[in-house]
Amino acid sequence: MKFLESTAAKLLVLGGVVLAIATAFFLAFPQREQVIAPENAVAQSEQPKDNQATSSISAQDDGKSIQVGGVRRPVTDLPVTDEVGNAKSEKLTAEQELERKIAKMDDYGKTTPVAFDTNAQTKIVSQSIIERRNPEQVSTLFPPKPFDLAAFKANPQAYVDTIEPGRVFQVAQPGPDVQAIGKISPHYQEVKQGESVYLQVSAPEGMPVTFTSLDLGRFENDLTSITVLADSEGVAQASFTGSSGTINDVHIVAGSPVTSGTAKFVVHVTK
Repeated sequence: MKFLESTAAKLLVLGGVVLAIATAFFLAFPQREQVIAPENAVAQSEQPKDNQATSSISAQDDGKSIQVGGVRRPVTDLPVTDEVGNAKSEKLTAEQELERKIAKMDDYGKTTPVAFDTNAQTKIVSQSIIERRNPEQVSTLFPPKPFDLAAFKANPQAYVDTIEPGRVFQVAQPGPDVQAIGKISPHYQEVKQGESVYLQVSAPEGMPVTFTSLDLGRFENDLTSITVLADSEGVAQASFTGSSGTINDVHIVAGSPVTSGTAKFVVHVTK
């Protein structure tokens, strides 16, 4: 019994000594304050206060540009917002709409309207648009009228003056007595806006050939489609202009109702 009491006393004394040493060590080495990495400090300093969203958009002094995510952009690139960043319900004024459209334009220009009475072809096409008739005269989506060889020979100019873009797909069936349309000018050519290039194909003398652009531009009749007659050497030629508003690759198709196949061209238009 005395032995147990003596042992317990020794353990109690030993525990007190260990506790004293631990307390002294803790006091000698106080806790260090938490160190925040520079990047974390910046992130924390940028957090909004009072749970209110902050905007990364800052207006410039001139009032014409803003900075979004570190990139300066025209003020017309962004929708009109109120002080807290919510989109305003009112519509932009006509002047604001115009400024926004101009700011977004990539300087390709605009397609210039065609005058009603520029030539016989524009008169016929304009009249069809106004009266909402003969849709085959304004789109390749509508098939052209059947080709009448006798009627054409009786009045070739009437056929030339009537524009039907879909004629390029109205071609003859291949056969031993049917000439295939031939491509004379290069398949690929380049022009700058405002410049012109000649497209040439081979066809029987005096026969009609239609050229149609699928990507804007203009032929010499100020339209995107034109019908010409092959000359005495069997060459049908059309002049194509990379007009304002036309950019990059322009695909052009040529076809004739008396030849088989089509001829395809690409005119690359640059600013």
